[in-house]
Amino acid sequence: MKNERDPHYYSHARDDLIRLIPPGTMKILEVGCGAGMTGKALREKGFEKIVGIEINEEIARGGSAFYDQIVIGDVEKMRLPFEK
Repeated sequence: MKNERDPHYYSHARDDLIRLIPPGTMKILEVGCGAGMTGKALREKGFEKIVGIEINEEIARGGSAFYDQIVIGDVEKMRLPFEK
C-alpha cells in the first residue's frame, strides 16, 4: 500500500483486491475509492453496480465517472445509506 503523502496514493487500481472478489459478484462497495482507478478497472470487468466511499471530496470528484454513486465522508463515523 502506498503512503498517503505519495502523490499517486489516490490514483492507482487495487488489483490485489480485485483478484479477491468472488466469481459471480455484480455489486461492489469500495471504501476509500480515491480518484476511481479501482472503480474504472471494475467497470471494465463488467460489474453492474459500483459504489464508492471517499473521505476526500476533491479527490472523489475525479473518479465519479466510474461509479454509480460516491458517498463523501468518514466510513468509521457515518451511517451508510444502504441496506445490510
